[in-house]
Amino acid sequence: MRKGLWIVFMASAVLFALTLSGLFYQASKENVKIKFLTFANEHGPYPLYSVCMKETILPFAGEYTIEGPNATVITAEGKFNESFTTKLRGVGVTAVLRKDGETVITLKPRVKFPLLNLATIVVIGGVVGYALRVLKLE
Repeated sequence: MRKGLWIVFMASAVLFALTLSGLFYQASKENVKIKFLTFANEHGPYPLYSVCMKETILPFAGEYTIEGPNATVITAEGKFNESFTTKLRGVGVTAVLRKDGETVITLKPRVKFPLLNLATIVVIGGVVGYALRVLKLE
């Protein structure tokens, strides 16, 4: 029975590591795409610009990269143009556009995979399993 307990402990550590890595992988693929449709009239003496704004909810709080022409993200922490970090999920996206048609602004999450933490969990599980088996601490 004690060997079975060791196998269950090791299997749970490995499954936890795999589940954690799967969650981080899935979170890194959650891009937020915001589409703005503008109509510009170029017949006047001055160029026309469109100011667009949309409020959106991010899949999770954290660090994001902004991809798109002339876009600004407004969060509770301030205004950002290239990348931002937020503790809240609600943000506002603004863009000043000159061209007509559809413009897509993408917010891509930056997910850092905690490889050191994952390796530490697996090593600790192995050391505890070894100690239980060899030193007969069961």
